[in-house]
Amino acid sequence: MDPGERIYYLFFIYTKVKKQLITVGVILASIGAGAAIVSPVLAANSTRQAEMSKSLAAKLGVSEEKVTIAMEAIRSEQKATRQAEMKTKLAAAVVSGKLTQRQADLLTASGEIRSTLAKPDQSERESLKDLTEAQRKTKMDEMHTKRVAEMVTALNAKGLNTNADELKAAQTAARSADLIPEMGGRGPREMR
Repeated sequence: MDPGERIYYLFFIYTKVKKQLITVGVILASIGAGAAIVSPVLAANSTRQAEMSKSLAAKLGVSEEKVTIAMEAIRSEQKATRQAEMKTKLAAAVVSGKLTQRQADLLTASGEIRSTLAKPDQSERESLKDLTEAQRKTKMDEMHTKRVAEMVTALNAKGLNTNADELKAAQTAARSADLIPEMGGRGPREMR
């Protein structure tokens, strides 16, 4: 096995383990017990990635930079593949009448924008763990409302001229067509 294949194989295993950790954290968070666990897991993610790159580089006898570049290339390829698959599924949903073309356009654009939006910072996530369940729900609703407003602003900047209600209707239609997961992380793998 050449170094490139080894990097790909080890990165593949790493991403599987990472997804399992995040899934466990999301499940715990959804039942209200995981806020204290999810934050450190997500915060440690970049540290683990750096350690993984360093470890792979040492084992393969290549520079950390080469490993990092290879891992980023793999992530980009996987993202492009997921986006292409989703566009195909959205097109099929439009043809079958499960979605309108407008809804498919909104979902495609929001998928592209999602990764560029600011995610809650560490202090915001940590502030959730000391709240009661009701306070946590209120705070999470506020964070969600803020994120939706940012998404609508970004969609409008792309010329889609939408609002929160139209975006929610598109997401609801996509959930009904089993294209995006229900709240709580259930649904097709492509959107996880």
